[in-house]
Amino acid sequence: MDKRYIFDITTIIQWSGPSVGIVRVERELARRARSFLGDGVIFSVYSRKLRSFYRVKDQFVDAICRGEASLSAAELNPEDGDHQDAVVDRILRHSRAILPERLEKSSISTLTSLSLDQALEFRSQLYERDWSLGNEPSLNHYLIKGPIDDLGKNDILVSVGLDWEYKDILDIIDKKKSANFRYYSIIHDLIPLTLPHFVVPSYVYLLRGYFGDLFWLADKCIANSKTTLTAVSDHLSRWKIPPPKLGMFHLGCDLPVAEQQLNRPSELIGKKFALYVSTIEPRKNHRVLYDAYQHAVEAGLIDPDECYVVFVGHTGWNVSNLLDEIRANPITRDRFIIYEAVPDEFLVSLYQDARMVVFPSFYEGFGLSLVEAIGLGKACIASDTPALVEVAAGRAAHVPAKDVFSWAEQMALLFNDDESLTKLEKASEKGSIHSWNDSAAEFFKEIME
Repeated sequence: MDKRYIFDITTIIQWSGPSVGIVRVERELARRARSFLGDGVIFSVYSRKLRSFYRVKDQFVDAICRGEASLSAAELNPEDGDHQDAVVDRILRHSRAILPERLEKSSISTLTSLSLDQALEFRSQLYERDWSLGNEPSLNHYLIKGPIDDLGKNDILVSVGLDWEYKDILDIIDKKKSANFRYYSIIHDLIPLTLPHFVVPSYVYLLRGYFGDLFWLADKCIANSKTTLTAVSDHLSRWKIPPPKLGMFHLGCDLPVAEQQLNRPSELIGKKFALYVSTIEPRKNHRVLYDAYQHAVEAGLIDPDECYVVFVGHTGWNVSNLLDEIRANPITRDRFIIYEAVPDEFLVSLYQDARMVVFPSFYEGFGLSLVEAIGLGKACIASDTPALVEVAAGRAAHVPAKDVFSWAEQMALLFNDDESLTKLEKASEKGSIHSWNDSAAEFFKEIME
């Protein structure tokens, strides 16, 4: 009997915002899964509450990959009755996203005023399905076909997302013991094990347990860089854990480029700016940019009215003091611009307009935004942590993460010296850059071996 591939999209089905980090990885690989695994590939989600994998309807997978259709955590893990909350709003939003051609304007305008029973009747007609809600918890949603209750020895279940957030690994281990399927997983980094002080304290125990269980569950672990692969191999050897099969692939870096470049935000018109794309948290080392910028201004290395710094990323843990300093400091309060969730088109325009892209992180498993910037031909400065040196491959300047003065000097050089800027931009053109098609080809080769 032929292998059956099941590609899990539990992470992206619950994510309706812009693609970032692991979310982008799952979306990009999921949208290419059929090309490499064949049209027979099944897309699944896992419910922690119901302890079961469910099949996603094939016709909605593309919309989920685009972020146009989603399940809330409450819908994926329903309690008695609570899955009725806000159902009218979600009917409206998903109807607009998935089946706009089947909706008349009058329907959209009146749908929000419907009662729950009326809304369910509307949805039953729209999707030609019985949407009655019982009192027992069940995963009853138009995106879901039904439970996958026939897992067996010919199945390969592929998971690339936030398993520690959304899956009960011990339950999956129990299922595997009885069904004997195979489980393949990406390891993005081992930071919770090797550098726990860079992890939200309440997550350290959770993530240590996750990795401990994963290494017993997974038949194959696929790393996103040689650095991560080495870390995994060393960890397994150190703790004498029977190793699963190990593999590696490279992440893609191509972003959708708009036909016409967007206008600059008003606060950046006429300014040169250094761009850092990353969650704002201690490991990412935004503070060194703050300290380096202040030093460069005070030492007369840059003109603060001309040179700005832009952060793009969600605000994470343990950075409130830093952000308070940035907002209060007369040198930085109007010159450090922070954008949280931005669509890809705006992100690309920021990359294109940036004088330079910086990445001072203390440690990375890969460093996706660095290779995105290199792929767009930008001058880049990165820390000398192993993964960033690996993925930059000679196409970025490297500075020790803690060296404030070297960061100040290198940024000032690129702000002020066009020749040095051009030289580093040309360096970014050397060597090959992986597209997401290249990445998917490497990844699915590991899956099919």
